Amino acid sequence: MRVLKLTNPMMSGDDVRQVQNIVGAKVDGVFGPETRTKVIDFQAKMGLTRDGIVGPKTWKAITEYSGEVPVTNKSKVPTLAANSFNDRLLIAGGLALVAGIAATVWRSRK
Repeated sequence: MRVLKLTNPMMSGDDVRQVQNIVGAKVDGVFGPETRTKVIDFQAKMGLTRDGIVGPKTWKAITEYSGEVPVTNKSKVPTLAANSFNDRLLIAGGLALVAGIAATVWRSRK
């Protein structure tokens, strides 16, 4: 089992869903601010350090509390989503900029 915490990009996967279900957070599979708050509430209830991180001690408490075996992570790999025309345009512009810089560097080495 992996350590779960609020990160950027946010962690996601079946293990996050399991934690969300047990601590009473919205079950969407994404470790966001609400999940962190619910984990802190759970940690307080169980007498653990209230840091919002699901590490070994919190996993143990979750397992003992729920009787469930932690699921293995089947996380979604963060990807660069281009969901709108503006996103695609921004990505294309960035790629063109990188290509232009690379061409300039290549020409200056001649």
